[in-house]
Amino acid sequence: SLEYYYYIPERASKDSSASYPLMVMVPGLSGQGRALVNREVRDFAEKEQFIIIAPSFKFDEQNWGAKTSYHYPSKWSGNALLKIVRAVKGKHNIKISKFYLFGHSAGAQFVLRFALWKPQICAVSVAHASGGWIRPQRPNAVKFFITVGIRDTKRIKINQEFCAYAKRYGIDVKYKEYNTGHGMVQEQFRDSLAFFARYRSPGKIRVTKKDKIKQSVQASAPTPAGSSGEAIVHLINGRETRGRIKEETDKKVVLDIKMGNTWGTISISRKKIKFIEKVKNQ
Repeated sequence: SLEYYYYIPERASKDSSASYPLMVMVPGLSGQGRALVNREVRDFAEKEQFIIIAPSFKFDEQNWGAKTSYHYPSKWSGNALLKIVRAVKGKHNIKISKFYLFGHSAGAQFVLRFALWKPQICAVSVAHASGGWIRPQRPNAVKFFITVGIRDTKRIKINQEFCAYAKRYGIDVKYKEYNTGHGMVQEQFRDSLAFFARYRSPGKIRVTKKDKIKQSVQASAPTPAGSSGEAIVHLINGRETRGRIKEETDKKVVLDIKMGNTWGTISISRKKIKFIEKVKNQ
């Protein structure tokens, strides 16, 4: 048996037409998943529309040497998590888009390996103070946030090596150290939530007539004249649109967007925009 805790934001519990990102929170060795889901996390889930599942894996030391403990999701624990996800989805008639993983210590090992094992269903993996030597061996589209305490000296090299291997294969990885030992600090926790929000997938959200954006196609291969820098427009309903800003007023934002070999122009009302993220040209 495997105990787990889950939390479903109010909107997700009422709207089965949409799909929502899933935050998987895995604590340290044999820790209680529920302990990670505090008020701040639940408030974040309500604001950003994340479903949360937090399993409470128990360490069986005799399986450590054979690499079959829960630290290795490809052995059994990963399928156990997927079974939990299916159970929660079925019970509450909800849809899930991508996995956003958060783990501390032993939980960090789990979320790193899970993201390498099932990258197609994962968007982000945040790992604090992982103690396992994990070396990515191929390209991966998951975005990683790797953190460790400056006094957790035995684990600094372990986590730096993960980043070095990740960069060899062009994996998007961010590394940060905090003024702590092995435990987590509030700054790390909030940075992790901000990392999730930054890369939140909009999922498949039902579009009503009120939400529709008028589109017109312009057949022109090069970037349309008059376009400025690239930007990602994050909408209040959770969707996002990427393109080049053509016009900005107090009432609307006009974007030129690439549509295959052509360009399209969309006009978005300011009332529907949550915020605009400017993208630096590489």
